[in-house]
Amino acid sequence: MHFLEKYKKTILFYWFLYLFILVVSREILLKCNMEYRGWVYIVSWGVFIIGFIAGIIQLILRTKKKSIKIIGIILFIILIMFCSPYVLLFFAVTCEEENIVTYENQKMVTYTQSFWDKRINYYEYINFLVRKRYPKLKEYYGENGEHILTYYNDKGEVIKEENLDEE
Repeated sequence: MHFLEKYKKTILFYWFLYLFILVVSREILLKCNMEYRGWVYIVSWGVFIIGFIAGIIQLILRTKKKSIKIIGIILFIILIMFCSPYVLLFFAVTCEEENIVTYENQKMVTYTQSFWDKRINYYEYINFLVRKRYPKLKEYYGENGEHILTYYNDKGEVIKEENLDEE
């Protein structure tokens, strides 16, 4: 137990604890056919990044030798300067717009992906933290003006697909 008492005073301990709780709770939700909403993951990424940076700085500052502290801080700053453009690019490419809409008298959470074409995924809304795991409906708007609706059951299997351009 003395081992745990020593590390409870570090930021990285609570960082790993938050990561563990998030992963375990996500697995439980997936078993129940639910998933966290997008904003929960965005907030978690912010906590991970800030917690990791603060935890590493705390470990560097706990070092007793002044020369190692200075070298550690310089190397850490160089690492952050090198990695941050890639992290920003990752978030710019992977983030989806999340909205809550009413579709056919049912409250839904939508995620919009629009890079070359536009895809809108509709999930059943459960509460402000979670949604259903599989989409109920997907809308696809292609570059050539095509508009395709795909309907799914609760297991994520395709029920029906409609091409609205053919009508």
